[in-house]
Amino acid sequence: MCKQCNDTGRLPFIRPDGSISKTSFIYCSCYNEEPEHYQAITPDMFDYAQSDTFWEHTYRYCGIPDPMAVTPTSEVVREVRIEVQPANLQHVSGELRYLHQKMTELRAEKKKGQVYEPF
Repeated sequence: MCKQCNDTGRLPFIRPDGSISKTSFIYCSCYNEEPEHYQAITPDMFDYAQSDTFWEHTYRYCGIPDPMAVTPTSEVVREVRIEVQPANLQHVSGELRYLHQKMTELRAEKKKGQVYEPF
């Protein structure tokens, strides 16, 4: 029977300031380590979640239908009609013609060697 640790094999850790740590221990001189040995692996030792990719592969490999698979729904194709008022189109086409004319004039001035001044 060890008088220091009462046969627990552990002694409380005493900090430099003299206080005792309740969560840290040091081994006593009477402590004997247990010999290391391997345990046989059993299926219940594997307790971790499998990824979706793993399960998908398993279902495909075993030929089992995936219970979590989402059946693809048929995509509804709807015809979209764009209705634009003709007056609005004429206004936009007039602006485009004006911009095209200005760009043509600027290119012509640049070719003649005149000084180009941006707006």
